[in-house]
Amino acid sequence: MIMNHLGFSIKEANGTLVLILILCIFIFIPPFFNSFDTVQRVKFESDPSEILKWKKEFELVEKKSLDNKKLSKVDLTSFDPNTISKEKWIDFGVSPALARRIMNYRNAGGTFKKNSDLLKIYGMDSTTAAILMPYLTIKPELQKAKSNQLKTKVKSKKATITIKTKRNINLATEEEFRKIYGIGERLSKRIVNYRSLLGGYHSLSQLSEVYFLEDSLLPKINNAFAFDGLVLSPLKINSDSVQVLRSHPYLNRNQAKAIVSYREVHGKFQSPEGLMTIKIISDSTFEKLKPYISVKE
Repeated sequence: MIMNHLGFSIKEANGTLVLILILCIFIFIPPFFNSFDTVQRVKFESDPSEILKWKKEFELVEKKSLDNKKLSKVDLTSFDPNTISKEKWIDFGVSPALARRIMNYRNAGGTFKKNSDLLKIYGMDSTTAAILMPYLTIKPELQKAKSNQLKTKVKSKKATITIKTKRNINLATEEEFRKIYGIGERLSKRIVNYRSLLGGYHSLSQLSEVYFLEDSLLPKINNAFAFDGLVLSPLKINSDSVQVLRSHPYLNRNQAKAIVSYREVHGKFQSPEGLMTIKIISDSTFEKLKPYISVKE
């Protein structure tokens, strides 16, 4: 009797636990899902632009997919994109909006000269163009016209090119220097006189050595004249006298005498670099003199 009573109590307790578990499921699980749904809804409602963006992207992908499916099912034949009608474009699977843009392009004077010109049309994606391109037949006259147009442009450009040869600065007259704004009669005379003393200008920087010539004039002179290394009067170090040598702006009397003395003792100079053996002629002086030095008599 006692065992039977205990057995019944255990069964009754197990049944009670099962009922409690079932009640817990019905009480606590739905609020959990409702809470999750509420969180998601609040998130969407707080940023509706995201939902619209996703929707548009989805619709665009879906539209392109449908358009490509339509194109793939169309029995395409060779056609001239410059002559077919709007309706024919639509028959070939192109959307009405895109067909309208193609017609607007043509009506505005645009022509398809090569297959890849399809991509000029706004909204024409590469997939659609790739499907249509093998069937395009563009008249050879248009391609030839484009080639002739390019040749004409090249010719016209060549015709407008005028080759302007700059006058050598060592041949320019005082009058030619005065054509530069900022160079008057006195300054032009000083430029020519200093050129005579040097034996000719070989670089633009030498103009800054001219008395009263401002640096702002150097770019103007450079634009007007050429410096091509033409030296009018070389410095003959194997035959010129002390008086001639000292008259050069880059040599003084002592240096001129040293040059003459050196060649009298050691013989004629074999190269311009022979001057570097004379101690009173510095490296900087030699570099300035080098363009003018001649070992010929």
